[in-house]
Amino acid sequence: LLEGLGDHPLRREVEVIAGAGKRAASLTRQLLAFSRRQAIEADTLPEARGTETILVVEDETMVRELARELLEMSGYTVLEASHGREALRLCRTHGNPIHLLLTDVVMPHMNGQELARTLAPLRPDMKVLYMSGYTEEAGVLREILDSDTIFLQKPFTPDALADKVRTVLNAARQN
Repeated sequence: LLEGLGDHPLRREVEVIAGAGKRAASLTRQLLAFSRRQAIEADTLPEARGTETILVVEDETMVRELARELLEMSGYTVLEASHGREALRLCRTHGNPIHLLLTDVVMPHMNGQELARTLAPLRPDMKVLYMSGYTEEAGVLREILDSDTIFLQKPFTPDALADKVRTVLNAARQN
């Protein structure tokens, strides 16, 4: 379709669709590879399963759904929100503890750090893990995050996500 469009006004829209398809295919491959590896490892290992509740806040649907799937496969209860206002509503209405906020740093209307600050009075025991596709060299993260912030670089592998989440939750238990 792209080759046949030439300089057609809809070319840009078709390029966006093609890019989304490529990202979806890549995320699907990662998820399938992870699930195949999980099935093999389940027979040989006694990844301890998580029992905590995690709120995932990510404006990109594919990333949010992948994170939810991976965390649920690890035993966590997952709440998800596509933006800060939705996360705030969930925190106000969810009757049980939320142990971890896994939030994108750069989102429309409210960045991850603003969200964490807003939620802190409602959920003072909730730990925070930030994620972003921006690199620190871009300067965006340095403007938003403190130097002692716990951070997960996107794109992440299933193992990287599981390790960071477990590290933050284990540190919370020790405190």
